Amino acid sequence: MKRIAKVQPAQPETVPAAPEKSCEEQNIVSIVVHSGLEKYSPVQYNSFELPPVTVQIGPLPGETPSQLYTRARMMVDGWSELEFDRKLKDHLRRVIATKKGQ
Repeated sequence: MKRIAKVQPAQPETVPAAPEKSCEEQNIVSIVVHSGLEKYSPVQYNSFELPPVTVQIGPLPGETPSQLYTRARMMVDGWSELEFDRKLKDHLRRVIATKKGQ
């Protein structure tokens, strides 16, 4: 009877990640984050669009690029959410007014 050895796959060595350098150390002076055009259809055959949002901000002292991006992304998401709430209310008001007029 032959014996087959079970071979364990090689485990990659875990190397601690180097701390991320700050934006200042990398000469990053600003970041631009865009959202795309978004289209919503809350009522069949009726839709509305949210325009793209663009945010450009500079880093805070000691901020890393990933922290800067996260802060910019949160701003884009916040503006998009505000715009969505405003557009949805306007859109539904128009849809209701149109249906009442039929």
